[in-house]
Amino acid sequence: MRVEFNISAFTHIGTIRELNQDHILVNGMVLNEGEIHLIGQDSCFCFVADGVGGNKAGEFASHFVLEKLKLEADFSSPYIEQSFRELNEQLLSASTRFL
Repeated sequence: MRVEFNISAFTHIGTIRELNQDHILVNGMVLNEGEIHLIGQDSCFCFVADGVGGNKAGEFASHFVLEKLKLEADFSSPYIEQSFRELNEQLLSASTRFL
């Protein structure tokens, strides 16, 4: 039996901020504003990266993380936890320019 997913996601700046710091990743597509609707998908990988409203470089961090996750080939790998740790180290290293 084949399982298909219909996926909808959206993100919006809200009413307070001038810049949306949040990003979403849906089956390989990163979105910062607007919505996405995917029909008949054979897999479903969705991530939300919250820019933590107003924190320094929140939009950079949320975008950086999801762009890197987009390249991850196998989220069911037994080594995925290590991949997340390495991604965190990459983000910490890259974020030093904002200090």
